[in-house]
Amino acid sequence: MANAAWKEVSNVQKFVRLRKKAQLTIPTEIVELLHLNEGDNLNIQVEDGRIILIPTVTIAKDQAWFWTESWQQGERQAERDAEKGRLTDISDEKELDAFFDSLDK
Repeated sequence: MANAAWKEVSNVQKFVRLRKKAQLTIPTEIVELLHLNEGDNLNIQVEDGRIILIPTVTIAKDQAWFWTESWQQGERQAERDAEKGRLTDISDEKELDAFFDSLDK
């Protein structure tokens, strides 16, 4: 979500009632501002006597490698390289082999 949406939400205040089984309903205005959907996960924290709900995304274990700092560092470098035009156009296996051979030299 864009930071602007978070700033917009930061000034919203609503009152809710705690119901049976400790359930509450998040007001529609907040659900829409945060683009929440049924089944979304929320992290709940208690800080200075306040309850804080933070929308979270669960990452599949087999995809967690993509979000490691070292991989993200490589992604950022690749974006910088692409922005500066540092790309190699490879159209077939022969060109790919030649490209890797040139790296070994």
